[in-house]
Amino acid sequence: MNTHLSLTSNAAANCEVCGDDAGLFSPSRLSRANSLPMPPNRAVITREMSNLHSDGKLGAVLEKLLTNPPVVAPHCTAEEVYSLFEKNSSLRAIAVVANGAPLGLIARYEMVDNMSRPFRHELFGRKPCTRFMDPQPLVLDIKLPLAEISELVVNADPRHLISGFLITERGRYVGMGSVQDLVREITKMQMAAAKYSNPLTQLPGNVPINQHIDNLLAKNESCYICYCDLDHFKPFNDVYGYATGDEVIKLTSHILSDVCDPVRDFIGHIGGDDFVLVLRGRDCRTRCHRALERFGREILTYFSNEDIERGGYFTENRKGQMEFQEIITLSIGAFHADPQVFKNHLQVSIIAAEVKKKAKAISGNSFYINQRDYSAGIPS
Repeated sequence: MNTHLSLTSNAAANCEVCGDDAGLFSPSRLSRANSLPMPPNRAVITREMSNLHSDGKLGAVLEKLLTNPPVVAPHCTAEEVYSLFEKNSSLRAIAVVANGAPLGLIARYEMVDNMSRPFRHELFGRKPCTRFMDPQPLVLDIKLPLAEISELVVNADPRHLISGFLITERGRYVGMGSVQDLVREITKMQMAAAKYSNPLTQLPGNVPINQHIDNLLAKNESCYICYCDLDHFKPFNDVYGYATGDEVIKLTSHILSDVCDPVRDFIGHIGGDDFVLVLRGRDCRTRCHRALERFGREILTYFSNEDIERGGYFTENRKGQMEFQEIITLSIGAFHADPQVFKNHLQVSIIAAEVKKKAKAISGNSFYINQRDYSAGIPS
């Protein structure tokens, strides 16, 4: 990625800002030209936060939006910056950068509006451009997850809708982005996600599940795959009806979603009563047990006290005979997907089917974690 900073002055970017008069940006954002440290309340998202994101495609959203308009050093004059806006009618804003770090942003509207008034060129043309700088622009790290980007933009000051935002990588300026382009990209992603999402739970379906697993493995990032399946669901669905069955499916999706970190983890709905969790971190067992305990409590609300006491209910089979059906339980089979062993989602699916079968062989709400060593190869 090209991070070259094209300054409009030959002077070094680390020169000191001169001048001591109040800026002209707006009454609510007055600042002195010799006081330009990054304010503590600036919306800068740290690299540590961005490292939590696991999906390479979503994490690269700002890379797609990155543009490289001219930047200026803090000592550049207002006249020089005004000239840049005059020469480029599509230029919405210019970043002010020193030592590779963004100090602020000069919006086209604010600069042109102020400098077009009588005597402004004579009074301020030779003054530092920082008089017209917004010292609190919206700043986003290039690896920031899409969910965090959306939240910051929605809650940002309306002025950023026009001027856009600065993009950094580990605190260093790399370019700019526009809110319009961001909304367009998010809309495109939402349409793609809706195409493959489950209509009942709105969770990603098979295609995005497979893509997510492949992305992690390609980036050499390990994870735990947890295959979740309901036991004794079909007879319940037949007796109580599909609408009640749908409520149980949605309950399951909510419980499983709640044990997932919305940034680090991934949950998908394969179909029917089958779900898959892609968990990052070492607390897979703890979180799965938490889901099982909650499911064991909340599923009982769908059964009578009598059914709960005897552990199930009776239904009539096709031969007219009464059969006992157990209360619905949840089984979770898990294993560690080591990228040194697993190369794609097809290999992952083979072991996922195995651990699911092992978990379902255990009575009640059950958890099974595979301890097998696949360094010698994955069975076909």
